[in-house]
Amino acid sequence: MNLTALGKRGELYNVGYRAVTLLALKAAKSDTDAAEKLALVARQATAFLTEGCESKPELLLPLARRARDWPVIKKKREELSGPEKKLFKGIELGA
Repeated sequence: MNLTALGKRGELYNVGYRAVTLLALKAAKSDTDAAEKLALVARQATAFLTEGCESKPELLLPLARRARDWPVIKKKREELSGPEKKLFKGIELGA
């Protein structure tokens, strides 16, 4: 699979979406391996998204302004942290 060509044709999103959907469907049928891989993909994607928001928030401003929620990695029973508040302010979440 040529990922560069996929990106140029605008199909990379579709590949990722199908992969995540397949993992979710398998996880819904009690496939533990698929559930774990789905969680790993979500965590990795969220970490990359956070890094991108911090380094180039302008890339995601249009989407974030329309959003009412945003993926973040949170610890159990944790309130919104200072960095999360800064991140949401920086991307103008829900503006």
